[in-house]
Amino acid sequence: MKKINKAVSLIIIYITLTITPWINGLQDEKTQLLFTALLITTAIISIISSETKYKKHILLFLLFIIWNVFRNYTEIEKLATISKSNSEATIIIMTMYFSLYIIITTCIVNKAEIINLIKAIVISAAINSIYSLVNYYTSGAFVIVDAIEPWDVNWDQAVRGTLSYKNQYATYLVISFILCLAIIKDNVNSKINKVVYISLAILIGYTITKTSSRGAIIILGLVLILFFLRTVPTNKKEIIMEKTIKLALLITIIPLFLMSTDIGKRLEDTGLNPNGRNYLYQTAINVIINENYIFGNGAGTYPVIQQKYKNMNLGYDKTSNHAHNDYLEFAANYGTIGYLFVFFGLYLIYIEKRKEIIKHGSKNLNTLNEYSKMILAYLIIHSAIDYNMGLPLIVFLTILTIHIHIVSKNRVENV
Repeated sequence: MKKINKAVSLIIIYITLTITPWINGLQDEKTQLLFTALLITTAIISIISSETKYKKHILLFLLFIIWNVFRNYTEIEKLATISKSNSEATIIIMTMYFSLYIIITTCIVNKAEIINLIKAIVISAAINSIYSLVNYYTSGAFVIVDAIEPWDVNWDQAVRGTLSYKNQYATYLVISFILCLAIIKDNVNSKINKVVYISLAILIGYTITKTSSRGAIIILGLVLILFFLRTVPTNKKEIIMEKTIKLALLITIIPLFLMSTDIGKRLEDTGLNPNGRNYLYQTAINVIINENYIFGNGAGTYPVIQQKYKNMNLGYDKTSNHAHNDYLEFAANYGTIGYLFVFFGLYLIYIEKRKEIIKHGSKNLNTLNEYSKMILAYLIIHSAIDYNMGLPLIVFLTILTIHIHIVSKNRVENV
């Protein structure tokens, strides 16, 4: 029975991480409700049939959800959410995330399971890339998934894949691209397979340039440079020589690459113009300062409260209903208390990992661990200039990346 339950749970994980990119990244409320019900049911089955001891940071995640449920139904003025309907919808999504984390923690526990799941994600992203490029070169002649308002893009100008917002699509592809690099590094068994995954990486990487997302491409480049230049300490002269060669190659290749693609043309035309983000950030900061900065205004309420402080230069465009800075929007929604939950959760993860290191020794050079760090570094930086965590697909992939990072760090003999 346990094997059957695990097999079902694995199927649900594969569906969640490979099919949702093809349904607008789960942007639609109806599909969100469907997947919430599916994942909650699967999580309950996983908990019942598993003997896994869940870490304290996972229980803190549950406590955060309970705290927001309390805020949604309390009548205490400073604690009550300003929009019950928005908060209810967001709490449902939180529950979906929590359920997925439970399922992944329970079912994805060894190297083979992680690698197989990553391969499925990469293949799905590669097929999606082909779909994007076909539509890019045919001006959208073969579109099968329409964008959901307020997002959209002209296929002659950039690709958005089967998502709605091209910058979120760029982030999805960046995560898939880095996961593909992790497979190529040392997780394929034959030269033929390595050639296949190198080809997929090139395909996904090329498609990223067609998103015309300046932030995603520049930050990916910076992250690749930082991790590419990292070297295991051996002979000092060899390290200096190796880093010099790598740096010279990067300085030569990256400018040529950028200027030969659409992103190079966009940088040439617009430079680093913030596209109104300065007004978006100003609006978010005004909300945080003038409203409930201790407790926040309630889960998912930013689109409501920002109307009160919205800069007139932003007009009535619904794309400006979000701060395009996940940190500012989180602060407006959850306040200082919300960040205390985040920091305490990170502290618990750190403590749990320190205990593992003391018990088993550090295995920081594990390939999966290194590439999961690369994804997290990208997300940490890019979330300061865009709207990543508003799309369930990206949160799903972030949850998986965090799990890979935690599991692969110290259990390298199993992972």
